Amino acid sequence: MSDSQWCIIQDLVPKAKSGGRPRSLEMRLVINAILYVVVGGIQWRMLPKEYPNWQSVYYYFRIWRDDGTWQRIHDTLRAEVRRRQGRHKHPTAACLDSQTVKTGVTPAGVRGFDGGKLTTGRKRHILVDTCGFLLAVVVTAACVQDRDGAACCFRSWPVSARSSVSSGSMVPIAVRCSTGLPNASPSACSRSCARMGRKALSSCLAAGSLNEPSPGWACIVV
Repeated sequence: MSDSQWCIIQDLVPKAKSGGRPRSLEMRLVINAILYVVVGGIQWRMLPKEYPNWQSVYYYFRIWRDDGTWQRIHDTLRAEVRRRQGRHKHPTAACLDSQTVKTGVTPAGVRGFDGGKLTTGRKRHILVDTCGFLLAVVVTAACVQDRDGAACCFRSWPVSARSSVSSGSMVPIAVRCSTGLPNASPSACSRSCARMGRKALSSCLAAGSLNEPSPGWACIVV
């Protein structure tokens, strides 16, 4: 992590708790170690010696995951980038897609069979705003339908974010392209979506960021 990157997020890192043993680790090194594990996909025990002890690094990773620190850092950075692009910090439209990945049998994992892809494994459902910034991600068994994964994605979205974009009389509306054909034209997808919710599709196109829904994508307008 560069000096400029650290200057941006250092105020978002939780301060040491009062009382007890003083914090001896440098938080910048801890975050660099966490990024090393996540980007490299290695085991915690394989952290190089120039980083803090892996148990200490995992401790901060775990408590920041449980107390929402990672979510707060991510949401703050996304809001700032949107603001610099001249957009409101809270998105008013989002795009959803899923991908099935083949997996083996694991003791604690869940998996299923995706009849459309003829693949046994898991499916990741990802919700992004119209800039491509991540809003929510949910991993399910591959047998879970996209419509159910969309509902899980929205439920996993922080309540504060949902309430901020759903203020007033507008409610979340999901528009799903039902053609399911890889060679379907955008106009066919638009007609399909319009049959399912013409008002929601019009609102999505009026947002100015989405032209026409592509096959297999869903536009969620809130």
